[in-house]
Amino acid sequence: MVRKFDHQASLLDPSAPDHAEHIAKLQAEKQAYQLAECQKRAERFPTDLQIRFELGQLYFEAGKIGEAIQEFQKAQGNPHRRVAAMNFLAQCFAKRKMYELAVRTLQNALKEKAVFDEEKKE
Repeated sequence: MVRKFDHQASLLDPSAPDHAEHIAKLQAEKQAYQLAECQKRAERFPTDLQIRFELGQLYFEAGKIGEAIQEFQKAQGNPHRRVAAMNFLAQCFAKRKMYELAVRTLQNALKEKAVFDEEKKE
């Protein structure tokens, strides 16, 4: 389905005057579909922390910061996504103007990473 939305967007004429409107509409439909599907998977597998991380990302992209915070807090339990979840969580706190929590969360994420790599730079 996601590829279907992308394919429909590629078929649109870029020189059309309403091209931007159609692209925005398709992107909104794609995002709504992805969010609904991820919510279904999260309901079906409530303990899968990878799905929680994906759901948090989708909420973040949709601007639903409160829901994203809840999902990223749950996703921190996944050792493979812990630092990334903390990074997104800090961004959520910053968007809510909770700067102290954002700084503390980023500092904790930096403590988690012993190796200096791309994830630590981010």
